[in-house]
Amino acid sequence: MTGLKEKGIESFDSARGKLFEHVVFEWLYNKNGPRAKLRCDFHVNGEQIDCWAVNGERIDVYECKMRISDQSVNEIIKQIERKLTAVVEMLKQIELRRTAGDKTEIKKVFGCVASYEPVRPETRKKLEAAGLTVVDNFDNSNNIGREIKDILRRKFVP
Repeated sequence: MTGLKEKGIESFDSARGKLFEHVVFEWLYNKNGPRAKLRCDFHVNGEQIDCWAVNGERIDVYECKMRISDQSVNEIIKQIERKLTAVVEMLKQIELRRTAGDKTEIKKVFGCVASYEPVRPETRKKLEAAGLTVVDNFDNSNNIGREIKDILRRKFVP
């Protein structure tokens, strides 16, 4: 029964994480407007990208987490670095395929982490020192409906 319970918890947490990715996508849409090119939950060079926003010459790559603990911060930094490398490699491949007459769009790629729960100040400093933008505390956001908050706050109870 323990294995089944663990699978249930894992599945529920995964579903909550996917829902939060879509909450971040909606937040990005509200923040950037309809002109921004937004994508959510897709793969680039073997890396799963939670969300990204393309605005002009800038691409913000978002890693979405329900919460960020002090113990997980170094792994999150490495994870985002892998994803940024994958995006940069993809952009290089696109540039290589362009013909001489095409307009070149050089993009600057930035890492961002979105946390549903508040990020502790010490943890935020570590993330920002790694060059990442941190957005957090979505639980207190007025832009998220009560029904969505109730699901995101819920814990798995078998």
